Amino acid sequence: MEQAQQNLVERSSNQIKKISSKNKKIGLFLLIGPIIGLIAIFIIYAIVNFIGSSMGSTVESPLLAISIITVILSFLGIICVLGVIIGIPLGIIFLLKKK
Repeated sequence: MEQAQQNLVERSSNQIKKISSKNKKIGLFLLIGPIIGLIAIFIIYAIVNFIGSSMGSTVESPLLAISIITVILSFLGIICVLGVIIGIPLGIIFLLKKK
């Protein structure tokens, strides 16, 4: 009987360690992910604008594609800002969770 209880305690402690490491990974992703995404979007946005400005205004078709890309990057930036606003509190909660 005592052996069965000891096995049960060991199993539950292993499960708690697994769950807490999972919560730690989720918490770190929620804290770091949106910020890294926002930085990457700023860099890509700068590169796209540099390419667009170096091409000049003589060609219509690539400028249309560049403007579409900048609009998409702007929407992704908005999503990343919302992710920062929502992700930081949730990331802290996941990092502080014991189970």
